[in-house]
Amino acid sequence: MFHNITIFYFIALHEYQLSYNECRECVKEMLQNKYNHLDTKLKKHYDAAFRIIFEAI
Repeated sequence: MFHNITIFYFIALHEYQLSYNECRECVKEMLQNKYNHLDTKLKKHYDAAFRIIFEAI
């Protein structure tokens, strides 16, 4: 999921036709949703990367 963040932006911009700020919020929601569906072991593995990417958006 972290390797394809540009796909989330593409979907938000081209499919949903959102503004820049709306796009950022939509991508954050998509990432949060994907992260929440990971099992506990994977969450621990990706926790640091998720926090960095989420804050950067």
